[in-house]
Amino acid sequence: MILAERLCLFGFDPLSGRERPAPEREALKTAIAGLMLADLLHVGRFVTDAERLLQHDRWPLAHPLLREASQRLSSQARGPLEAMQALRPHALRWWRRTHKTLAARDVLEVQVPFPFLRRYRLRSRQAWQEAGAPLHDTLGSAAAIDAIALTLATQRCGWLADVVDAANARRCLVAAQAAADDTGRIAWITRAFAAA
Repeated sequence: MILAERLCLFGFDPLSGRERPAPEREALKTAIAGLMLADLLHVGRFVTDAERLLQHDRWPLAHPLLREASQRLSSQARGPLEAMQALRPHALRWWRRTHKTLAARDVLEVQVPFPFLRRYRLRSRQAWQEAGAPLHDTLGSAAAIDAIALTLATQRCGWLADVVDAANARRCLVAAQAAADDTGRIAWITRAFAAA
């Protein structure tokens, strides 16, 4: 499950299965773009130096959303702000596609109460819990790029306190802030979230 799909699951209440109120549009676009970027760094498609994102390999990516995001970034070396600007215009479309792919895998249930109105409901509480595993890993190790990116994106959407308890949410944010002072991919992704 890619990070954007994990964030998609956080948009549902694990007990009732109902969708939470949608986050502010710009916050959601930043969260999705940052998570796509983090996944591309995590799988090694891109590497970073202090200021630029550089394509590392050109092997085909299995996930179609990551493949598309990679194509949006592959034309030139970019800084954190430019990378986010290249991904943000496509984020809402990717968000809708994550809902569809999770429904196709029976993680979400599609409900159509009225023609042309499509709603989703959480079907798998186990998948929701597994999606939150990186947030709990943040508490033990601040070095995981997926944990830091998911923490920043979930906070940006306003769902962090709903996914982990308040004390752990605070610890997640402290771990993310400490990682910002580090070097390499994690510091780069925290700068990308801050720049957008």
